[in-house]
Amino acid sequence: MTIQEAKEALKENYVKAGLTLDNETLDTLYFSHGEEGRLKISKKDIEDYKDYINSTKKYNNKPDECSILNKEYREQIVNDLNFKTRFLRRRKPIEFGDSKGKETYLEISPASDDFLNFFRFQEQYLQLCLPRFSWSGTVGEDGEEDEYEELFENLYRPTTIKVFNLKEKNIDNAISKSSDLIDRCLFSVSSLREIPMELIDQWPIRKKDEKNSKNFHFGEKVKGTALPIPKLKLNATLIKFHKQATSTDIPSLKYLAFYQILEYFYLTVADENLYNNLSRRINDLKFTTDSSNLDKIIKDVSNHKRVNDETEMLKNVLKKYIQEDELIEFIKEFEAHLGNKVYTSKREVFGTPISAIALNTGHVYGNIAKTIKAIRNALVHSSDRHERNDRYIPYSKEGTKLIENEIPLIKFLAEKVIIANASIS
Repeated sequence: MTIQEAKEALKENYVKAGLTLDNETLDTLYFSHGEEGRLKISKKDIEDYKDYINSTKKYNNKPDECSILNKEYREQIVNDLNFKTRFLRRRKPIEFGDSKGKETYLEISPASDDFLNFFRFQEQYLQLCLPRFSWSGTVGEDGEEDEYEELFENLYRPTTIKVFNLKEKNIDNAISKSSDLIDRCLFSVSSLREIPMELIDQWPIRKKDEKNSKNFHFGEKVKGTALPIPKLKLNATLIKFHKQATSTDIPSLKYLAFYQILEYFYLTVADENLYNNLSRRINDLKFTTDSSNLDKIIKDVSNHKRVNDETEMLKNVLKKYIQEDELIEFIKEFEAHLGNKVYTSKREVFGTPISAIALNTGHVYGNIAKTIKAIRNALVHSSDRHERNDRYIPYSKEGTKLIENEIPLIKFLAEKVIIANASIS
């Protein structure tokens, strides 16, 4: 590719992406995007792009959609999971091994120029760049050229982990070796520097055709910033669990915190049911303290201890605090939002078979309780021998997606329980 061909390729592709070509000179392209975005592609950027295209370092888009790889090198996006540090830019890269030697070494740092050029015109990458272009640069009253910012400097440049000097004979071996090294080094930086990081396997945007549970809202949505003062006095302990749930982006931790709000009332509701049963027996006009009646009381207590496992306790909490018709309406709206019969179809949740829920009065609480307990057990128990069911592996794609889709329901139930246990102030 010649310098002129590189210039034409850049011009054609950015115009196709939605930028407007304002002007061009022999060695510079000037673009605008939106009302304020002003960017230029200088001679250096054109030359660098030409050199990248002509380079012998050819990359594959493997093993994931946001990674590049060849037999010598791998680079892939990583994400800082620590809320306090994720937005901080580090001045120095984190290095593993000797970067000056010829052996394999790794580095965590802003994405390389090769990484940006490889994805430069890829559709999902462009979706991350275009909003940045909209506020880049300004044009003065006299339209001076130096008001245009360098386009390359405004590309989305994520943090990536890079593996150098792989020295493998084929791509499959390069994937296997680099994956093992990346796992080791991400554990190391988490353990030694307390910077938890995860490897990202897809671009951090939602695909246009992907249904998302995160933007589901049940009931009337309150608009604006003016909110009424709640008239209810809420349980302070439950509010702390709720804060814990809403303050994390990690689906498994969010789910467990909402679950704890339901679990908080297991013994209270179970004991209340026992007390009601005992009260009915004792208050019966025919009750006497003979052996027959006392045996019935002993049996009530014995059955209470045997029958009240946690799934039954959860079911009783739901029956006490959640209106069944409102729960049915929630399920209908959520399934319509996702375009998927999540609850009204038979399925398996972490190895536990769940029957389809019939949206009729009296048939909802049991299957919902069974679903919630299956997820809770998968999150809490890491042993593969516990109940001999599947376990949840943190940050696994399928498990995380399942839990994300279950969060709206557990959040709805938890908030209904909080409100049901509030008092008028």
